[in-house]
Amino acid sequence: MIGAGRIITGSAAEGVRGVEAMTYFGPDGSIVVDPSAELLERLVFRERGGLWRVGSGDASLSVAVHTRHKTYASVAGQPTLMFFLVPRHGFFFTYFEPQPVGVVQWVPFAGGECRPWVEHCIGGDCFFAPRACFVSRPFAWAVVSEFVRSRRRSPAVPWVERSGLEFPFPPAGDPRPRKADLA
Repeated sequence: MIGAGRIITGSAAEGVRGVEAMTYFGPDGSIVVDPSAELLERLVFRERGGLWRVGSGDASLSVAVHTRHKTYASVAGQPTLMFFLVPRHGFFFTYFEPQPVGVVQWVPFAGGECRPWVEHCIGGDCFFAPRACFVSRPFAWAVVSEFVRSRRRSPAVPWVERSGLEFPFPPAGDPRPRKADLA
């Protein structure tokens, strides 16, 4: 059953009549419309890491269009929160903020150097994220619950534009970081 949402039509749903609702997309392909606080809290506080090693390797929360038979893409003009857990380091988030032209990506950043980096694979491609971008479970809960409540970045963590940080991505030709530069 589709949870609370509003009926929409038109270009936001590519002409499909459906319900617009906050939606969780899991790394294992699961889709949960109007995810409960209990489900998200369990994911943040009790998941030990196995979920992030299957499927896509990341999860997201976004407003999506749902009909009785299908879930459609995220609604244009709405932010998306992508995240994953690396158990030794915490949660990594990217907040995708729509702009009149393009999207700005924001990540938590504690400051300092981008090194050491943490390796994580998403969709079969491995990349390296600054260790300073990972947050503890309590801060992860603040980020997730604020996004579900307001669709905004949580003030509980400092955010910076991702483009201002170094994220080595070997599939795009970047050199693989040296072992000494890994967390």
